[in-house]
Amino acid sequence: MKRKGIMICGLNGAGKSTLGKEIACRWNAEWIDNEQLYFSNEGEYGTFCSSQTAWHRLYARLDDRAQANTPFIYCCVNNEDDDLLSYLDGIVYLSIGKEDSQARIRERSKRQFGTRLAEDKALQEREEAFFESVRRKDTGKIERWVENLERQGVPVLRLDAMASIEANANQIERWIAMIKKNRVETQDIVC
Repeated sequence: MKRKGIMICGLNGAGKSTLGKEIACRWNAEWIDNEQLYFSNEGEYGTFCSSQTAWHRLYARLDDRAQANTPFIYCCVNNEDDDLLSYLDGIVYLSIGKEDSQARIRERSKRQFGTRLAEDKALQEREEAFFESVRRKDTGKIERWVENLERQGVPVLRLDAMASIEANANQIERWIAMIKKNRVETQDIVC
């Protein structure tokens, strides 16, 4: 299978989706956000589906991208499914501290829900439960997963989530160009 995409991973609030959209726009690639795979109406938070359904949706889209020879950018906190690696040119890990992560997701919630957040107690409770679940995430687990991928030879680019989108996007473009150049040179040697 021809590798055509990258996965951008990191804690909630790291800026994965924002950076992913920027890269997808630059490359004319499909942007796939993991959260959207869990909802029936893409872009709308409606009916939540099972993890198995979300996996099927992801792999159907990746297979379509491979058939169409279309690049993609897949954004998620982390995805430890080894089958996914065959679709990827590499993985971008956006590093962010828990305090910055919390500040960003709280700000995003305020932007998304506005005054409704203060008025709707059920929404407020749901958001607080989400904030707490992010706060409890084991950042060491994600870090160990990334280190394990590096040991396996998977190309990983570590970026500071607090850097500008422009700077990180430029760095990703240079990195991908280097990966593809190295792959071509290696193929030339083998042939």
